[in-house]
Amino acid sequence: MDAVTNFNGHVKVKLTQAGWDIINKQYALLNERVRARGGEGHFTFDNVDEEGYSRFQIWDLMNRFGDYMRPGYLEPFHGEMIFIDCQVQEPAGKPPDKSGEV
Repeated sequence: MDAVTNFNGHVKVKLTQAGWDIINKQYALLNERVRARGGEGHFTFDNVDEEGYSRFQIWDLMNRFGDYMRPGYLEPFHGEMIFIDCQVQEPAGKPPDKSGEV
C-alpha cells in the first residue's frame, strides 16, 4: 500500500531526547533573535499530544531535523511516523487486485 501526500501534509512523531535538545536550541536562538530586535522572546515548543506525539508539516520536520538525519548522529525522533490525512492507493506499477472479482 502506498500513501500520497505533499510537503504541506502533516505527520506525527515522538521526539527523542536528542530531538528535544535540537528543538530547545532552535527556540532559544529564536528568542534570542526576537529579544535582540526589542521583542519579548517567550516562544516555546508545546506541540505534544496526550500520546507523546508532536505534529509537524513534513517540510518543517525536514527543515528542523534534516541536518541530524545521518549516520553517527542520535536520531531526533523515533522511527515510527504517522502520516495524517494522506490518500492510500495501490503501489505504483502494481496491477489492481482482482482476486475478488467474479
